[in-house]
Amino acid sequence: MKIVKIILFFVAQFFVLGIANANPVVFNVDSDFDPKGLEKLSASLIAEGDNAYFFVSDVYWAGLTPYKRSVFTQNAEKLSNEFDNVIYPKLRDAFGNENNPGVDGDPKITILFAEFDKDVGGYFREQDGVSKARNTISNEREMVYLNAIHIDNARMKSFLAHEFQHLITYNQKNIKHGISEDVWLNELRSEVAPTILGYDFPYTGNNLEARVASFLEESSDSLIEWENESKDYASTNLFGQYSLDHYG
Repeated sequence: MKIVKIILFFVAQFFVLGIANANPVVFNVDSDFDPKGLEKLSASLIAEGDNAYFFVSDVYWAGLTPYKRSVFTQNAEKLSNEFDNVIYPKLRDAFGNENNPGVDGDPKITILFAEFDKDVGGYFREQDGVSKARNTISNEREMVYLNAIHIDNARMKSFLAHEFQHLITYNQKNIKHGISEDVWLNELRSEVAPTILGYDFPYTGNNLEARVASFLEESSDSLIEWENESKDYASTNLFGQYSLDHYG
């Protein structure tokens, strides 16, 4: 009996501590978002759902305590379930589908957790949607990037919804019609995506509350002149809320 318990203990510890180092994949990343300016990151699979693979940066994972690794894994699995049951089906109904099975021939998208500046929720790169023959820094996947430091933040599912909408728009505009959407309008749809999914209710602690606070600080910001600052997201969000309330 003692031998069995010891074996189970080591198996459990391997699952918690070693899952993020089982089969690492090297990803190209945007150096502007990486705190060390890195252009590549090694990451490993931490969760998998019906519609997405979830990877976590090995560098970030190595800096976590065993307890935080366990919590991170649990939160990643919860987000995976939320993506399968809410985000993926409802945003496809609202905006259309992403490129599927896409450049990699795999119907599942890839989501990479890595550390960014605390003010960044995530990002999307159009380069990943083409082959390396066309763009050498492509990851040849339908994918988005999320800030790992917000894994236990209630807004994380809103961040994922935001970035997934960009992935959808890339297919609906760039791939299907060969045109690029105006940035402010693309961001507007991503900003109202959490509202469509019901994530902005209740109001306290959600994405909408944060955008309203930002808008009140700089309410004269231009709607269409995009500088990629908090005030820009706030302006597009509130105009999107107005449009959604009035026109559906």
